[in-house]
Amino acid sequence: SPDVYDAIPTIVTTFVAIIAKISIFIFLLELVHYTGESVFNINFTWTTSLLLSSLISLIIGTVVGLRQFRIKRLYAYSTISHIGFILLA
Repeated sequence: SPDVYDAIPTIVTTFVAIIAKISIFIFLLELVHYTGESVFNINFTWTTSLLLSSLISLIIGTVVGLRQFRIKRLYAYSTISHIGFILLA
């Protein structure tokens, strides 16, 4: 993702970042809606899996983003970190 953000124009970079956030949010809503308790008979909850993936996304997006010197690559890792915040909500 950061390589893609670095190679495209700034206007398109903003569009790609916004569409990525919206599409992942819609995907997660549909995933939780269509998979109920009847599919999984084990002690699986969406809360723990979303919490773990959000924490991993927050850590990776923040730590790797701190080392970036190009603004577009920083924007890409900021998007990864924002996905973690969306998952945490």
